[in-house]
Amino acid sequence: MRRTDSVEDVIRKFCARKISGVETTVDFDKWTVDDALEAMQSEERTRPAATRPDCWRIIMKSRITKLAAAAAVVIAAVLTGIYLFGGSFDGSSVAYGITDVPELMKKAKTIHIKGWVYFPARQNGGETAKLEFEYWFDVENGRYRLYKPGGIDRDTGEPRYYTTISDGRYVMSETYHRQGDSNPWKSISFTKLSPFKARLEAYKNSYVFLMRMFGNIDQIKGSAKVGQEKIEGTVFDIWENEFYFSDGRGTKVKTWLAPDSGDVERILFWQKRQKYDPNWRLALDLHTIELNVVTPPGIFNTEPPKGYKLDNTKETALLSGIGISPEKVMRQDYELHAHIGFTLKDGSVIIGWSCPDKTRNSQSDLFEDLAAGGNLPELAAKIESLTAIPRKLGVRYAGHHLAYTYKDGNFYEWSLYVPDSRPPSRSSLVAYELSVKYKVDKDRFGTRPGNLSEDIVIDSNYDFDTWVLGAMAELSDNGKTPEHVTYENVLRLAEQIRNSQIQ
Repeated sequence: MRRTDSVEDVIRKFCARKISGVETTVDFDKWTVDDALEAMQSEERTRPAATRPDCWRIIMKSRITKLAAAAAVVIAAVLTGIYLFGGSFDGSSVAYGITDVPELMKKAKTIHIKGWVYFPARQNGGETAKLEFEYWFDVENGRYRLYKPGGIDRDTGEPRYYTTISDGRYVMSETYHRQGDSNPWKSISFTKLSPFKARLEAYKNSYVFLMRMFGNIDQIKGSAKVGQEKIEGTVFDIWENEFYFSDGRGTKVKTWLAPDSGDVERILFWQKRQKYDPNWRLALDLHTIELNVVTPPGIFNTEPPKGYKLDNTKETALLSGIGISPEKVMRQDYELHAHIGFTLKDGSVIIGWSCPDKTRNSQSDLFEDLAAGGNLPELAAKIESLTAIPRKLGVRYAGHHLAYTYKDGNFYEWSLYVPDSRPPSRSSLVAYELSVKYKVDKDRFGTRPGNLSEDIVIDSNYDFDTWVLGAMAELSDNGKTPEHVTYENVLRLAEQIRNSQIQ
């Protein structure tokens, strides 16, 4: 990683979440880079018997993010490794430790990563597959280019590689096709992104994903400087740490950090399934980590390459935002959507949700006379409360109205959920279970949400203005946000609600 002059802060604190692991054997005709990276994950994620997953799970299964999200795990791995350890200051000169580096990362406009991902052997005694990847991110403008392996060609036995590119407005994705014994082919598809969605995807794919996987800094206490190495004239401290999750899965991280400059030369990640298993499995080797480098000309070009079939064009691509698509047709009388969620530093949660209703000409009367901190609107269904998962944490969050917005004929409720006891740490929280109260038979709903497991952590005014107010503006016809919704006001309101619960 190369340090440059300071630039405008782009990214603040990162999410921390643990997600599920994978089996040690893989069907190489079907695996993708996701499978190798998921081998580093911990904690089984609880999934309820809901008819439809939450909005973030929908995003992660979309054509756009399916190809990009796992690739982004590797870039986010850099940040996790960087975030894991401590720094120091001697009073006369800066000596960089890993906890100093996140601040440098927040100021990066571009990020370039190259490395190797390791897949478990297909059979016992077989060789581990070592496959390369390369990622470019223009965080500020929501652009990225992901080059990654995605399966084995059954004719040649060689890995197939895919490139996914976002130019900040369109995502161009490759798909591999084969029918029977016919010759395989690749096609190109496009998805159009709203400006907010483009920035959100770049943020999630480049930072958040792996931070959820590894948990927070409380899990990695005891890291140590285990040596030094001189590489091309630069001395690097070698930091090492290993930490474990409640199910016994372990992760070990080794980082080469230059104390004089804050440059990160290399990061290695190992994984094992049980604490007392003596065998660590190497999962990732990040050997090139560069910040604020000039991106090569045309690296984010989304013109389709020659020889590819087109599934659609930019002109016919559907718009992907965080709200209800204007082109969407309701299948039944009602729908309930959880569009986006945020966890504030005090543990309270904001969710933007909606309940479209074909039986009414307008829902405007249901949003009249609502007060911040008061009751939720009396819609056909409402997300009344949340429960922390795992349930053994014993934390419930009561819902209160915060604000509403209106776009393309749909009302969007923004609710504040305040915990009834000490909120769980990010390392122990897996998801939020949504408790829905229905005023009509829930079978009349064409869409219902599941758990909220992909929330965005809000730790500062910058985070709040960027993501919470950004989402509200996205779901508003005039692009404006309610004036009373500010970071300080919401934290103050949550504290008032919390105090009233105690009395």
